[in-house]
Amino acid sequence: MLCIIYPLVSTLFLHIILYSSVLPQTLILRRSEISFLFPFPIGSTLFLIYFWSLPSCAGNQLRNAYCKLESDLVSSKKRLAELVEQRDNLKKGREESDEREVALEELKTIEQKHKMLKDEMGLYADNDPTALEAMKNAIEVAHSAANRWTDNIFTLQQWCSSSFPEAKEQLEHMYKEVGITDDLDYLE
Repeated sequence: MLCIIYPLVSTLFLHIILYSSVLPQTLILRRSEISFLFPFPIGSTLFLIYFWSLPSCAGNQLRNAYCKLESDLVSSKKRLAELVEQRDNLKKGREESDEREVALEELKTIEQKHKMLKDEMGLYADNDPTALEAMKNAIEVAHSAANRWTDNIFTLQQWCSSSFPEAKEQLEHMYKEVGITDDLDYLE
């Protein structure tokens, strides 16, 4: 069997002419379906692609695809039955009744009370012992950092004074401009 394939106006479909021993047959297929029918290209020209296959090849491939789809259908039906059964089991304890209505109303009240208590706890978060301990640690870190920067400033002043003794007055003026005064000292 020899096949001549040429694209139609749309690139998604191919126009296929099958030449067999009897009469030429015409098929229009999607490009993805060609692999089912003609797996062996034997040549091509500008607009034509030539394939060949044995007569039973297409039938076997279609049968395999059909069997796969059938097994997928069976497994999908089985999964659907399992989900329906699971849904029915979950509905068993949820029938409408006065007792259920009372329980749902009680649950709603408890959830609202829980939300109110949680909001109230947020107001007292500043008095939380772990938060206070974290603040104390942060204060110690900030204190040591401030002393370290003060030490760096004094070291820089000393270096500038020893490196540029002729610019002492200009350095003093610059220190005052940036806020470094004589009363700058370490934190205690």
